[in-house]
Parts: sequence; structure tokens; C-alpha cells
Amino acid sequence: MPLMPVNALNRILTWGDFTQKNLPAPAPGTSITAAETQVNISSTGIRFIPVPGSAPRQFRLDQEPTVTVNFLKRSWVANFVFTWSQADQSALLDHEQTHYLIAALSARDFFNELLAIRKRDYSSSQAGIADVKAAQKLLINQDIQDKYDQDTKHLPTVNVMVQQVWSQNVQATLRFNQPLRAQLKRATLIR
Repeated sequence: MPLMPVNALNRILTWGDFTQKNLPAPAPGTSITAAETQVNISSTGIRFIPVPGSAPRQFRLDQEPTVTVNFLKRSWVANFVFTWSQADQSALLDHEQTHYLIAALSARDFFNELLAIRKRDYSSSQAGIADVKAAQKLLINQDIQDKYDQDTKHLPTVNVMVQQVWSQNVQATLRFNQPLRAQLKRATLIR
């Protein structure tokens, strides 16, 4: 099985995907978090079996793994956002879309590494599992999410240029099928 759902990488979020949270609008001159995107990534089909007829005995993944990207319904948007101009609402939604893509691209990179692992034979199932555990580090993307928010200061309409740099680089990662971390490092957005 592949990366699931089939539209995981090209899913376009709408405000209808988010639960509305009743929050007071920030006082003039202050800001608060107006939306939050939460994504869960899970995997199945990661089991090593003996390769029939191998001598010495070798192990490999028994099937193509599945990596699933779930946009969580506990993602939310503050109801005061809908009093904003359409341009500001769209800018915030684009910001949240990039958060979603960072997670989805991390899942894609993990899936691609699992496909490479599936092509290898291992001297023990533990050796294969060690490679899977190393690949799981690709799923850790909170540092990227935090750096993205730090750089944009959660204000995509105020920090437009920084928001564009991040969005363009994340989109380039998708468009050119590049590993997320490598692309963001080349762009000096992360270390």
C-alpha cells in the first residue's frame, strides 16, 4: 500500500476542516493563536520475515508498508477569524496549509525510506527494525513546525515575505519530490 490517503500530499484545507473555537478577539496591539493544525501519522505493514531459500538466512519486509496521514478534527480555528477580511482569512489558511504539508511531507519521506528498506535484505529482523527506527526520525517535524512559526511570528499577513519563502520552499519540496529537511536546509530555513 502507498502513502494514504491518496490525496495526502495534495489535500487543500478549508476552514470547514477545522473545528471552530469560541475565543475572544485579541485586544488592539496584541495577538493570540488564531488557528492550530494537528496531524497524526501512522504506519502498518512493517514486519520482517525470512527470505525463502536464503543461506545464510536473510530477512526483509514482507509487504509494501502503508503510511497514513490523518488531519485531526481537533485542529481548530478561532471564530473571530471570520470577522477578518477575506484576504487575511486566506493568508491564515495558507499558513495552516503549510503546517499540514510539513507533516505530510515528513510522512512521504518516511514512506520513501521504507520503500528503500523493503528492497534490502538483512542478516536479522533486528537489523531491519533498526533501519526502520532510524527512518522514523523523519517523522519528527515539530522542530520544523516551531521554526516556521518562529520565523513567521504566527503572523502571515504581517510577515508576508517570510511566509512566502517558507511556503515556496515547502511547495518546491513537493513539486520536485525532494526530501523536506534537505530542501529546507538548502534554503537555510533550518539547520
